[in-house]
Amino acid sequence: MLGAVIAIALFNQTQFSLTSLDFLLSLQLFSKGETEIKVPPLGTVSAPTHLFPVKIILVLNNINFKILEEMIAKGFGQQQLFDNLRVELIRFLKIYFIKIFILSVLGATIATFLYSGNLKSSLKSSIIGLCLASTIIGGIYSGYDYKKFYNPEYYGALENAPWMLELLQDGLEKMEKLGEKIETVAQNVDVLYRNFEQSVAFNQGDEYTQILHVSDIHNNPIAFRFIEQIVESFGVDIIVDTGDLTDFGTPLETFFLEKIESLEIPYLFVAGNHDSPQVINALSGVNNVINVNKKIVNVKGIDFIGINDPASVSNKVIPPAQEEINEYAAQLNELMNSSQRTPDIMLIHNPQLANQFTGRLPTVLFGHSHQHAIEIDKGTVLVNAGTTGAAGIRGLGTTQEVSYTLVLLSFQQQQFDTVEVKWQLVATDTIKIFNSKPGFVVEHQVYTK
Repeated sequence: MLGAVIAIALFNQTQFSLTSLDFLLSLQLFSKGETEIKVPPLGTVSAPTHLFPVKIILVLNNINFKILEEMIAKGFGQQQLFDNLRVELIRFLKIYFIKIFILSVLGATIATFLYSGNLKSSLKSSIIGLCLASTIIGGIYSGYDYKKFYNPEYYGALENAPWMLELLQDGLEKMEKLGEKIETVAQNVDVLYRNFEQSVAFNQGDEYTQILHVSDIHNNPIAFRFIEQIVESFGVDIIVDTGDLTDFGTPLETFFLEKIESLEIPYLFVAGNHDSPQVINALSGVNNVINVNKKIVNVKGIDFIGINDPASVSNKVIPPAQEEINEYAAQLNELMNSSQRTPDIMLIHNPQLANQFTGRLPTVLFGHSHQHAIEIDKGTVLVNAGTTGAAGIRGLGTTQEVSYTLVLLSFQQQQFDTVEVKWQLVATDTIKIFNSKPGFVVEHQVYTK
């Protein structure tokens, strides 16, 4: 029997996939009878689902958002998704139970043969192994109560899960409707924008570069539908993202990478306090992404300077202290002083850091506060894009209106008396789509020299 126990304990781990979810399943013998679902690094959900002394451990390794989106696009409803998961889980468990039987029988047989050298005794031990496996599986199955997960225990960051799950449940229908609304709004904005092109900012024959400023997407897939529609409708040249693509900065939240790469235009990025080294590293593998961190880069003739948020060096989402902000400002000042020319645009996440560069360069783009604002201070245009993802899950939980917001900036080249050619911001178009009420807003603003 000892051989059977050892074989099951050492080799019972199995990886499997349920639709779009990749798991690692294992059994911990002689332990508390419960089921644990681990979502690293967020935490654990557990429930006392059975009395038999075996702990069931499920580790969620990956979520394939592409498969999930394809199923939703094919019309799979929430109940149908759950039904598919149940069918696939039952199919997998049948295979897994067979594995446990095989491990138990082989473990008992081989251990007895190695100890006694007697083949007949080894075959008898295989029956004991079969009985042990039957006891384990039967003990778990006969008393298993999945309803215990109606009132589970949460550990780690998932201690906030109860209210998060409620928000997600309430927000699914809202997000589906918003996705349809995005396409309609983009078409209407396209019509309005054609009229804007007749403004004094765009002289006939002039060439201009359009930069789409987005920020604080916070894992909201609707934000990428918004971005895709604007890029397609208005011929955007460059996208600038001033941080907080994610909520917790975990690898599970990097489903947006394919979305960004499919945009097929330069995507300039600085990390926010909700991003992390894992997110930054994942973005580095995307062909069209440039992390403008502590450097000056030239894209389509425009000089960009930027720096990641101080909090992005770890998985903590706490905004940086003033001392850290001042330190990062000093690093940017040193970089600008060492450069032979003043950058055209600065990318920053935190407004406190952005405000330290008024009068130093023409345009500063930032986010963080989820409050859209455009102002001119000492000749510098300060643009806060607000939140392109409507604050993510927090936007679902607030009673106040949190709109999907992005800003389209139009730049023209300006020739000065010297040979230097600079880029001047000539117009901004802020597009807001309301979350909880119908309609949208387009704010067009023209800038003179």
